[in-house]
Amino acid sequence: NLGPQPSRFIPNATNFSAQQQKPHINSNSRGPPPQPRTNIDPTVISHLDFLVKEFISASGGQAGSRDVGRYLAANKPSAKGQEHRSALQELKENYGSLATFLNHRVDTFAKADQDPR
Repeated sequence: NLGPQPSRFIPNATNFSAQQQKPHINSNSRGPPPQPRTNIDPTVISHLDFLVKEFISASGGQAGSRDVGRYLAANKPSAKGQEHRSALQELKENYGSLATFLNHRVDTFAKADQDPR
């Protein structure tokens, strides 16, 4: 037994190819999840959705949270988040964590416990 496998994020079929089925979110978080801000600007949500979808798509349809975080850290924030240094900082300011962002975007993303490859 190699121990627990890293989580992989898989896009929802409605946003990518129709051949993919919608995966389920399974939370592996420790303690209560951070609470997102209550009125997040739609421009911010759209920008973060775009970046995460872009990275997952370029990664063959799934990606680990560490890699998604690195990609967000290397990208600029939305036009509304210019006070932030990166998209990752903007995500954390608004959602607290990538896991919380994904849990609030279940219409677009899902978290899988194991790598299906």
